[in-house]
Amino acid sequence: WAAFAVYAAAHLALLWGWLAWPQRVGLAPGHYIVRALALVLSVLGANAFFSRYDFRHDITTEKLSSLSPQTLDLLRNLQSDRPVHVEAFVSPSVPEAYVQTRLNLLSMLEELRAASGGLVDVQIHDTEPYTEQATRAREQYGITPRDVRGETRGAIEDRRIFMGVAFRCGLQKVVVPFIDLGTPVEYELVRSVATVTQQKRKRVGVLRTDAPLFGEFDFQTFTRQNNWPLVDELQKGYEVVQVDPSQPITERYDVLLAVQPSTLSPEGMKNFVAAVQSGQPTAIFEDPFPAFTPVAGTLDPKRPPMGMMNPMMMQGMQKGDIEELWKALEISFSGMRKERNPLRDPFRISLNDSDDLGPERTECDVVWQNYNGIPKLADLNKRVPEFVFIDRGGTPRGFNDEDPITSGMQRLWFPFAGYVRQAGSNLDLQWLVRTGDNTGVSRYSEVSKLRTSRSEDNILRGRPTGQEYILAARIRSKNPVAQPAGDAKTPPPAKINVILVADVDVFSATVFRFRDQPELAEGLRLDFDNVAFVLNVLDELAGDDRFLEIRKRRPLHRTLTRIEAVTEKSRRETVRTIDSLLEGVKRAAEEEREKLRRDIAELRKQMQSQNLSAAAIDDQIGIYREEAEKRLNRRLEEQQQQVRQEIEQIQTRQQVELRRVQDRYKMAAVLLPPVPPLAVAIGVFFVRRMREREGVARSRLRS
Repeated sequence: WAAFAVYAAAHLALLWGWLAWPQRVGLAPGHYIVRALALVLSVLGANAFFSRYDFRHDITTEKLSSLSPQTLDLLRNLQSDRPVHVEAFVSPSVPEAYVQTRLNLLSMLEELRAASGGLVDVQIHDTEPYTEQATRAREQYGITPRDVRGETRGAIEDRRIFMGVAFRCGLQKVVVPFIDLGTPVEYELVRSVATVTQQKRKRVGVLRTDAPLFGEFDFQTFTRQNNWPLVDELQKGYEVVQVDPSQPITERYDVLLAVQPSTLSPEGMKNFVAAVQSGQPTAIFEDPFPAFTPVAGTLDPKRPPMGMMNPMMMQGMQKGDIEELWKALEISFSGMRKERNPLRDPFRISLNDSDDLGPERTECDVVWQNYNGIPKLADLNKRVPEFVFIDRGGTPRGFNDEDPITSGMQRLWFPFAGYVRQAGSNLDLQWLVRTGDNTGVSRYSEVSKLRTSRSEDNILRGRPTGQEYILAARIRSKNPVAQPAGDAKTPPPAKINVILVADVDVFSATVFRFRDQPELAEGLRLDFDNVAFVLNVLDELAGDDRFLEIRKRRPLHRTLTRIEAVTEKSRRETVRTIDSLLEGVKRAAEEEREKLRRDIAELRKQMQSQNLSAAAIDDQIGIYREEAEKRLNRRLEEQQQQVRQEIEQIQTRQQVELRRVQDRYKMAAVLLPPVPPLAVAIGVFFVRRMREREGVARSRLRS
């Protein structure tokens, strides 16, 4: 009210100074002094008033500076008798790549403060390395600067910047050490506020399998490895505990997480299946071929602990029968089956076809899909079709929009995944994520060759099947049949509540790196929703739906489309030119090698006509081939050096052209905005001059 009074008094003084003074004393100097003082008081009053009553309105089309409705509801429903103190330690100057992230963070913090109704107090500290604020951030909250690399007008620079936030409420404290490029800012902030005001967190039980989620002790270096990023993420909002499967799992958890349960021992498998059948909400991640996580696949033998390669340690380490779990869930996993492969001996002749088959073994499938979710990497789908991408463009029916876990999601990545099919009628299977129909499957025994061969050409992939494969599914008991009257003592059957994902790599460390640093190169952005998907699975099973929609929110930043169109055309031309040069070098190398093979064949014929021994011919051919390959490699190296120089020149011209286009638009942005007000000012000047001359005797006008 004091600010409002100052604001009103200033306007009264302005009105009085404007109307009364000219009538009484004419254009006295005091008139202008009062007007100036009134203007100053008006500005001060307005600032004080709006600082107390913060009226905010987001005029952006995508509502970039606004909190989502779910966040506003969560803030309104917070139950805390103590305020939440938020301290943000942010560098005042950051590389260009982090400018938008910094603006998003500051904007969301202000929105959080304004929408909380006084519950959230926000303090933003401009923090530079080696300052008092930097020391306080490190000692009090463990927030330290992060070394980042960014590009500024074509120049690569390394900087140490702060982008950390700390939350306090009473004795509770939550710290977000660094907000990276791909970190969902709104979700991180509101989750931290909700966590710090909770008196008791929900519990996640992590089943102890061969997947070292909590790190693994390396017996060679005698050090413990770091936790998997998923565990660190869960510890921000849950109480995370380890569950020993060697003992019956009788304790109840809000959700039980089982990663690669196929590596359990027989006793552990029995106890785990019993826990699932007892109605324990469970998230299962099983992968036939883990490509980015250090754990054995579904059909692989158990792996020894890190650094322990003694074969004696592997004795007695048996895997449980995973089929027990699949029978309990009434599913078929990744086409698991028993089969006998043909013996590959072309000289063996048998009258019985069964004699040509090898011993029986278990086989399963790995899904591949003929769709490239990263167009910038043109040959990715040809080289590794087992990289299955699910997005709204290539697989429009890939997400179940009727389920809160996946509705509204945009992109998921399943590398070397399996699939799920229903195999019974007592349980209800509801798909969450599935492929398109331009698909097929490959035998696990063929895909596993990637572990010993670097070439994807050696893999014999299966034919297209044209089927949609379920990659993630929710499995629940159907509504139980009503019990007969008088049978109240008999407890109702437990309801199975499981979500099964046929891939472990969906939350690998690689996926978390993509989330934090999605921009791998200029124009190449890998922004997958994998982390949000996995967290949504766990939250849904735990009965916590507060963050499901907030995680899936993707603010769409409007860009300068004209500049992007020009630069994209230049990039496409540059890429075509570079591809043509590289293709020319590859073609020249193949022609040279083919010529070398013909020369060697011709030389061999000449030596054979001279009746030389086979050993002498091989020695001469070996010497000739070695010398010829040296000369060939030197020529190819020279050609590649020339191509590299041409590519460097092309890229330099491209950067110069891009800067010229950017500078042209920047110049227009500086020069054009003042033109309309100047035109109006000139027009007003001439109109006033004309009006001043109206009604004035011609003799009084200056010539």
